[in-house]
Amino acid sequence: MISKIKNFIKLKLNRQSLIQNINLDLTTNQKKVLISYLTTGFENDIENGSVSATNIFEVNQIVKSFISFNFSIDIVLCVDINSFNKIKDKNYDIIFGFGEIFNRMCKLQPSKKRIMYLTEHHPEFSKKKETERVRYFYERHNKNISLSRSGAYFQKDNFNHIDEIIILGETFPFENKKYKIHKIKPTGLLNNRFTYSIRNINSSRNNFLWFGSNGAVHKGLDLLLDIFLNRPEISLHICGLNKQDRKLLKLPKQANIIDYGKIDVQGDLFLKLMKNCSFILLPSCSEGMSTSVLTCMRHSMIPIVMKDTGFNHLTDLAFLLDDFKLDYVENRINQIRSIDEFKIENLHKKIYKYANDEFNLKKYSIDISSIISKL
Repeated sequence: MISKIKNFIKLKLNRQSLIQNINLDLTTNQKKVLISYLTTGFENDIENGSVSATNIFEVNQIVKSFISFNFSIDIVLCVDINSFNKIKDKNYDIIFGFGEIFNRMCKLQPSKKRIMYLTEHHPEFSKKKETERVRYFYERHNKNISLSRSGAYFQKDNFNHIDEIIILGETFPFENKKYKIHKIKPTGLLNNRFTYSIRNINSSRNNFLWFGSNGAVHKGLDLLLDIFLNRPEISLHICGLNKQDRKLLKLPKQANIIDYGKIDVQGDLFLKLMKNCSFILLPSCSEGMSTSVLTCMRHSMIPIVMKDTGFNHLTDLAFLLDDFKLDYVENRINQIRSIDEFKIENLHKKIYKYANDEFNLKKYSIDISSIISKL
C-alpha cells in the first residue's frame, strides 16, 4: 500500500500540489485554514472540461464556503509529503481534510480546530470487510492478493487527533466518540443531455451495470463475474475497470459480459447504458457513499449495494445486500429482476426525482456552508 501511495505522489510531482494565500486580504487580520485534499480543480478548467470525479467539484465548493466566511486559505494535495516542510511553521486556525499532511498538521498544532473530512468508511470496518473479500477470492480462485484500498488515506490513529468530523457515509462507527459528528451527502455527476423516459423494462431488467474504479475485488466485480459467467440470459456491463484489475480478473470472453473500460459520463455511450440498464450493481465491501452509484441514480438507475455502505437510509429506493457470498447475491439478483414491471418503472421515477433533489452540487454547497458556519 505504501508503494502505491509513493507511486501516486510521483505522478503528481509535475502538478501544483500546494496553493497558498487564496482570498488573502493583507489589510485585515484574517483567520486561516489549511485544506488537505485535492488541488486538481485549481489546475484545470473544470467548468468547461471533462470531470470524472465529483470530489473535484466538491472541493471547489469547500473553498468557496471558507471564502464566504473570509478565511485566508492554503490548499495542499493530501498525499504530497514534500509540501509539509513548506507549511509546518505556518499558524492555522482550522486544519481541514485528510491524508498524511492533515495527520501531521493535526499532531503538530493540537490547539487548533481539526476537522476531518471522511470520504470513506471507518478504516477498521474497511480493513475487516476487504480482508473477508480477499480470503473469499482465494477460496474460489486460489490466488493471493493484497488489500487494494483500505488504509491508503485513513488510519485508526488519525481519529485520536481530531475535534470534529464530516462524514459522507454511515455514522454508526463514530457514535459516542469525543469528537463532534456532521453528516453530509456527496454528489453525483449529471449528463445534461439526459432526459427521463420510459425504459423497455422487459429488456432493461436483464441488464446490470458495474460502475467502479480501482480495487475491483474490493468493489465486488469478481463476485459478479463468477455469477454472470453461468447466466447467459442476463448481462453485466462493466465500466471503470483499470488495467491492473483486468489482468487479475481475466474477464471471460462471452456476449453477456461487456467491458467498456473508462467511459465519459458526458458521452453518448453513458447515455445508452443509462437507457438500456435498470440496475447499478455495486457489491462493494466498504464505501463512504459511492458517487458512481449516485451518478447512476441521478439518471434513474436502481441501486443494488451492500448494507452499511452509505445507503442504509434509502431502504425504499435501494436494494441492500446482507451478504456477499455467491449464492446469496445470485438469489437476490433473481428476486429483484422478477419484480413486477410497473413497480420497477415506478422505482425508476422515484429514484430520478430523489437523487436529483439530494445529490446535486447546489444542495451540497448549502450543506457544507452550514457545517462550516458552525465551526
